[in-house]
Amino acid sequence: ILTKHPCKNIDVACRFLAELIKKSNGELVPALVAYRSQSPEIRVDRITNNDLLFSERLRGEFERIVDNPYADEQKFVFRKFDRRAVAERFIESIKSRAGVTLQLGQDSGKYVLYIVAKDEAEMNEIAEKIMKKTGISRKAD
Repeated sequence: ILTKHPCKNIDVACRFLAELIKKSNGELVPALVAYRSQSPEIRVDRITNNDLLFSERLRGEFERIVDNPYADEQKFVFRKFDRRAVAERFIESIKSRAGVTLQLGQDSGKYVLYIVAKDEAEMNEIAEKIMKKTGISRKAD
């Protein structure tokens, strides 16, 4: 820990890793090896099998978090739209009228609005709240 400020520590760590990635010409593995050893030097000759495994695990975790930021929650389709602008206006309308924020995604050329909930029961509660406040029901197809 560099300081008593977690955000500052994260910022410094990210900058350090970014510098290492730049020094390694965008190659992640040598940069991670240097980062783990807390060395400002990129040494390709020091990469071990464990370093390669660590890099793959880290990449997999990163992709999992990016693809599914709500680990304890699921996404349930609420509605689909052909145009992004319409989907965004719909989200704002639901938020202002029902106090519910829908998540926007994309699937097969459609803009999909999701209810994010821990399970189907919670999703049904949220969908019912939207229905009561707006008269709009869930249409998952």
